Amino acid sequence: MKPRIIFVIGTDTGVGKTVFTGLLLHHLQQQKVKVGVIKPFCSGGRDDAIQLADVLGAPELLDEINPFHFDVPATPLVAARAEGRVVPLRQCVSLLQEAAGRCDTLLVEGAGGLLSPLGADYSAIDLIRETEAETVLVAPNRIGVLNHVLLNLNVLNHAGRMPGSVVLMDQRQADYSAETNSQLLHEAWPQVRFIEAPFLTGEPLSKGARKESYTNFKKTLATVMGRP
Repeated sequence: MKPRIIFVIGTDTGVGKTVFTGLLLHHLQQQKVKVGVIKPFCSGGRDDAIQLADVLGAPELLDEINPFHFDVPATPLVAARAEGRVVPLRQCVSLLQEAAGRCDTLLVEGAGGLLSPLGADYSAIDLIRETEAETVLVAPNRIGVLNHVLLNLNVLNHAGRMPGSVVLMDQRQADYSAETNSQLLHEAWPQVRFIEAPFLTGEPLSKGARKESYTNFKKTLATVMGRP
């Protein structure tokens, strides 16, 4: 059976991709799925990949989970150039395919947004297209998100990789738009699930908080995986 590849992409950096990916990883582990995870690119630190390795229960696999990492806190193309390095599209695609071959479901966490340049001639949309990955779009449920989500959906639709789900991450302090964002997006793209996810405090992927985070997020994760 062909492995399932789920690519988690955000409308921007810092919108909750790692939290969502980590909790989805934990969810699939609880369902006894043979699951793997990879965050191909990290710039300016590897904290996100370290958290994912911890959830996987395999900190020794950090370099497999995050094969390309750079010290400069910039988009991966810029960070790689600053270090005199080149990561070709074919090399990255091959690593994703190899990782997928070791499990039944592979979670891939993107870096930055859908069109953030990862290499000289590619971005996350190219990785999604080349690997035929399913996509989950993560966005903050706040004012301004409508434009960001709609732009991303137009790009994904053009590439033939429309997401089954868009996860709107609730914020610490909800603004007025949070009450209407999901409905307006559903009116524009009725074939897509728009799911509001609860705000999680502290460090939700830490060992001490993970159980409570998962309890609060379980309904969201089940809906994304196709069980409302």
